[in-house]
Amino acid sequence: MERLIKTYKYLLVVLTTTLLSACSNVYWGNIINETNDVITVKLTFVNEYGTHFLEMKPIKANENSIWEYEQSSLFTDKMDQNLSKVEATNYAGCTIVFDRKAIKKKVGKNRQVIVIEPQDFIDACSSKSNMN
Repeated sequence: MERLIKTYKYLLVVLTTTLLSACSNVYWGNIINETNDVITVKLTFVNEYGTHFLEMKPIKANENSIWEYEQSSLFTDKMDQNLSKVEATNYAGCTIVFDRKAIKKKVGKNRQVIVIEPQDFIDACSSKSNMN
């Protein structure tokens, strides 16, 4: 009888673990271009399978582009856990790069929205031109 109880407990643990790991949701990440120019955006994702890139189609001024990602329902308060870098380039060739820390800061409470603002390019381009 004791062995049967242990077996049931083991099965309960296995079943619970399986159900929790199988519970994932599909989310949509959103890049919003609040500049007055067309920008190109490249996303970098890092996970256990390596590094992957997503080059989005050009995003027109005041429009957006989305990507889909799947994530455990245990991580509902976080941006795409595999997103490690966002690179955006404007018509003048200025590129801004947000690493994971900068993405978290930029996203804030809007966990699935990254807004690219004119000031981002002003800050990035003026600091580069000051170095020359």
